[in-house]
Amino acid sequence: MSNTDQLNSKFWLIINPNGINKLKTLELLCDDLKTIPNKVIFFGDGENDLPIIKGVGLGIAMKNAENIVKENADDITLSNDKEGVANYLEKYLIEKKNSKSDK
Repeated sequence: MSNTDQLNSKFWLIINPNGINKLKTLELLCDDLKTIPNKVIFFGDGENDLPIIKGVGLGIAMKNAENIVKENADDITLSNDKEGVANYLEKYLIEKKNSKSDK
């Protein structure tokens, strides 16, 4: 984590009702959309992202993520200031397209 990230993280206070987190919210959204969390890609960087990183089909940590997030993620992409989400999705979609054309 960079010095700026460490400094910024000192200013965050996250308050959720008991039993409510990003994964629970995603599950409710998936119910509305008639899908399941296993079909979701999620990108995260903070410890509050752990439940959803572990609970989706593909949990991706940003390069600047906390170490515990990287350890629990399925993969790691570039940092958020290096367009990590766009970079990962581009590669993922190209690989998926190429695997379909190989069949």
